[in-house]
Amino acid sequence: MTEETGIEAYTVVTGRPVALPPATEGELLRVAQEALTNARRHARPVSVAVTLSYRRHREPGGP
Repeated sequence: MTEETGIEAYTVVTGRPVALPPATEGELLRVAQEALTNARRHARPVSVAVTLSYRRHREPGGP
């Protein structure tokens, strides 16, 4: 993104990464792409950061 637009782009990953279903990976990619596009079009940022947070899955009603 930096080479294309001059906007500094950063990625932050928190938590313990786990394998995700391919469909979920694809959806997350599209969400991130749309968020970056919206930031570029509407906010005129100098930099952007995308954070992917892995959280422990809890069953409904569980601890």
